[in-house]
Amino acid sequence: MIRNVLTALLCASPLLCFSQSAAPTFNNPPSFSSSNHLLDLLFIARPETIKLGAFSPTAWVYEACQASVAVQDQCPADSRTVASYGGMVLQLQPGDHLRIKLINHLPPAPADDEYAHGPDAMMNQMLMANPTNIHTHGLIVEPRKADASDPTYGDYVYVLGYPSGKLPPMVDPDLTATDQPIQYDIYIPANHPSGLFYFHPHVHGLGVNQISEGLEGILAIGTIQDEASTTSNFTLPPTFSVRYMDIRDMQVLPNGEVQDQEDSEFCAPLPQSGDTRQGSCNGQNLATQTPDPGPNYTGGKWFFSLNGEVYPTLHVDGQNGEVWRMLNGAASRSYDFTIQNDQDHAPVYFQVISLDGVALAPPPGTDVTQMAVGGRFKPTPCPGPKQPNRLSEPICATHLVMFPSSRADIFLGSFQPGHLTSATFLTTDLNTGPAGDDWPSVDMAHPPQRQCILRWVDH
Repeated sequence: MIRNVLTALLCASPLLCFSQSAAPTFNNPPSFSSSNHLLDLLFIARPETIKLGAFSPTAWVYEACQASVAVQDQCPADSRTVASYGGMVLQLQPGDHLRIKLINHLPPAPADDEYAHGPDAMMNQMLMANPTNIHTHGLIVEPRKADASDPTYGDYVYVLGYPSGKLPPMVDPDLTATDQPIQYDIYIPANHPSGLFYFHPHVHGLGVNQISEGLEGILAIGTIQDEASTTSNFTLPPTFSVRYMDIRDMQVLPNGEVQDQEDSEFCAPLPQSGDTRQGSCNGQNLATQTPDPGPNYTGGKWFFSLNGEVYPTLHVDGQNGEVWRMLNGAASRSYDFTIQNDQDHAPVYFQVISLDGVALAPPPGTDVTQMAVGGRFKPTPCPGPKQPNRLSEPICATHLVMFPSSRADIFLGSFQPGHLTSATFLTTDLNTGPAGDDWPSVDMAHPPQRQCILRWVDH
């Protein structure tokens, strides 16, 4: 789905390349970390005007700050507050206590929400005011409902938080509705595995809309070093970089409004003549198709971003290696990522450390080509010399399929012999079958203008 997606261009010396390009530079998302086993935050879900190419659509963001600096349920108007479409990272450790007070300042449900404006009267009443909540996707935590003994919630998806004064006249009896702030107290078990997880709204009938508008983020338990020491499937070099990648997308209609009930046919699957697809693809006219005419998206764009940046420049540390901690933060679309040598278009190997928060660590001597990985990638032995005394067999790949909400940790930098000039991280066209979707290709990152060398080092 992408040609020229992220660029893995690097210098042998110095280690990083710096481009004079005006394109945005890839940066990790802002983060909040626990202290003394506590991360206590205020979240305000609200609209925010953002910039995507020539468009200025209204996204929905989590305005977030430490609860200790909030005053009367408001975050300070300074750098202690995060309110970015690009998302954020919540960094926790096993045994931590995650506290989030969630306040809903969202506008009414959008017109394209098929459940808030459908034939079911109760669903209409419940969803039109756009209630929200929070789910910690993948965590092994208690789904606790508030009661008289404890008015706070665990990871409970059946509570609906409405804007103040917007409680509906009808609510499903199995749900809990409130127009007051929702206080979450989520306790991470002391033996919780380290890994990459995800948080997002989980209101049935509105989840797709709210995620497509921007309400989601990365949740990390422990560190990538914890995963390495636990699985022993590779030894990290003494110095390496860690990148968090929240891969987001947004369909913007010709009038500048967001379409959050996404259409996989918004763009043609492959670029047309003269279509460079640098971080976006042009909407196509489906009104002329047969036998089932569709909308005319001409003049609109489907944007793809890394941490909210469209077509950023990425400088990769090819000497020390890098870990990419990747989240597909889309509500609908899927990707098939690969890294490709720009000179001969040969694939570049990377090690798959974990998928969806689960480390991959088969016993030494395992024939990894026979491993079942659900079609996510083709397992292959990692090239190069083997590490002595390893406790598990490393697994490499040249492509990786990521469905919505999927996460992956991959390691770059130790499997490609010699020198590599100008490699590109891209996604190829992905068709999910006759009754499925055909997700379009698009460039996702800008290559530096300077020619550099990417040196891959065996550790």
